[in-house]
Amino acid sequence: PIAGARMLAPIVVPIALILIAAANMPSRIRAVLRHPMLLGILLWSGVHFLANGSLRASVLFGAFFVWAAIDLVSAFNRGPARAFVPQAKYDAMSVGGGLLVALVFMTLHRLLFGVPVVPFSI
Repeated sequence: PIAGARMLAPIVVPIALILIAAANMPSRIRAVLRHPMLLGILLWSGVHFLANGSLRASVLFGAFFVWAAIDLVSAFNRGPARAFVPQAKYDAMSVGGGLLVALVFMTLHRLLFGVPVVPFSI
């Protein structure tokens, strides 16, 4: 495990969850990044891969990382997706939803996965 990745995870994971939330909404985030879900999965799995040192975690998060990287290359080669008009309310919903989900997962991370990531983990 890389110690710096453990410190970065509580910052990177909320960003990743915001990107995942923006993936299916006509938001400006999606318009600019084109494939925010895949970028979010890359961030989430990458920071978890670097922060964990076990073989099981490396296989799990490494597989997600490789899948997202291959799918991202494939998505860019397929060409542009269906056009839409971005609306600011969907950006707000993506940010709010992503942060809420991140807060819930950080709070319950010890209970769900056995590893506390923030001082207020249950």
